[in-house]
Amino acid sequence: MFHRISNAFDPLQLSISPERVDLICKHLNEKKMLVSLSSGLDNLKRHQRGCFYAITFDDGYHDNIYLKRLALQGHKFTIYIATRLLGAQVLWPFQLINAIEKCNKKQLDLTCLDLGLFDLTQKEQRYDLILFLNDWLKQFSYQEMAEKLNIIMEKCQAPPLIDSERMLSPSEVADLHNAGVDIGAHTMNHVILSKLPYDDQEKEIRGCFADIKALLNNKDVLHFAYPNGRQEDFNDETVMLVREAGFVSAVTTIYGANRKNVDHFRLKRIAVTPNSFLSPWGTFSKSRFFSETSGLLSLIKEFFTK
Repeated sequence: MFHRISNAFDPLQLSISPERVDLICKHLNEKKMLVSLSSGLDNLKRHQRGCFYAITFDDGYHDNIYLKRLALQGHKFTIYIATRLLGAQVLWPFQLINAIEKCNKKQLDLTCLDLGLFDLTQKEQRYDLILFLNDWLKQFSYQEMAEKLNIIMEKCQAPPLIDSERMLSPSEVADLHNAGVDIGAHTMNHVILSKLPYDDQEKEIRGCFADIKALLNNKDVLHFAYPNGRQEDFNDETVMLVREAGFVSAVTTIYGANRKNVDHFRLKRIAVTPNSFLSPWGTFSKSRFFSETSGLLSLIKEFFTK
């Protein structure tokens, strides 16, 4: 599981350098293990022996356009997009990062949110605040979260994001699809589905399905990703709605590899961060990547992350 492709420092650990993406694809191709998500699921259905990797990207950030070149070379990817956010600014966690990083104040007063005063004199303090606020905001409904985020951003008085800090545009999504990238669904507005009533969940899921079909000239939309993707972020109703909408799979952000007889609507994933699979010298380790994502070690890590 990936999100963004960027060399910029990311307190949320969601941005991977282009060089790291290239390296992982190269190593997987050398071992003939890189497959499309659909092919990987077919392998599971057939109980085919071996270890296979499907690379997925959540949200649909503009920097994902980097994958077009790799896709034209034969690499397989799935990008999950929130259709009503195409062309808009990056999702709210990155708007939060921008506001805190570029705030020209030495102290941020959030007493109006019952959070108190925060010292911003050191970079580390700013990054700690970003992580705290990111987790704090997730507890609210989408509307409440947006209102509280707006208050925080107004208090920061930071300059706006630059144009490159946005989501993919509809035409860029079509370009990626034409290059061979699978386009999956991530709801219309990237809302946490378990916080919505049944009818709103259905609207978000079916609306995204219809949006993508229209964007891709009636091409089948096969794969879905639950926004945020933790166990508490979707429920049995959500799974039923995704299945009934016409999808054939849905991924979570729950750690783990997928084995035969797995529920295709509760697929696990392994998140790749800038600090994943590093050698003692801080460089990417091919051997550590394969040892930690396949076989016994991944089973052990799954057990301890439950």
